[in-house]
Amino acid sequence: MNFIGIDPSKRHTGLCLLVGTEPLFWEIRPKYDNVLDCLGQTSEELASWLCKNYRTNDLICMERQMSIGGQMAALMFCVQMGVLSTIKHYAPLEEMKLVMPLPIQLKSYMKKVHNLDITSKAAIVAGFKQKTGWEKRISSHKVDAYYLALLAKDVSLGSWQYKIPSKESKLFEGTILNGRCS
Repeated sequence: MNFIGIDPSKRHTGLCLLVGTEPLFWEIRPKYDNVLDCLGQTSEELASWLCKNYRTNDLICMERQMSIGGQMAALMFCVQMGVLSTIKHYAPLEEMKLVMPLPIQLKSYMKKVHNLDITSKAAIVAGFKQKTGWEKRISSHKVDAYYLALLAKDVSLGSWQYKIPSKESKLFEGTILNGRCS
């Protein structure tokens, strides 16, 4: 069960976006008045709902036991549909320790990987991972080249029509140039 929870109190200051599994849903649900059940929804349906209901500049993503696919999908839906212009920060639940962010210019990165072959894309993502110490925050250190290539490809193309292998990690943090990612 995937869901998005919107904190009404943050409507004018930021969008509180929660993407997780059923245990997280039942833990968080009482705290939020507006929860969208995303189970079975396509990327277009999800993005359309976000654009229709919320316009904001800040994205706050909270997580516990969240898959990298869910994290990246939620982020890129918002970015590509223009729901947000700047990714302010990414953090776990308040009672959890704030993770060290991974700064990156997403649009610049997308341009770099867009026309590369799959091996090169994998190498680029692996390079970011090594440079930032990202691997220290991944539960399993065995992140294969196929997974990295899928991540790089879909960050650049904005296509989330298949299931990305479930790997726990942390989101990118960065600024979207000119308000949108095209």
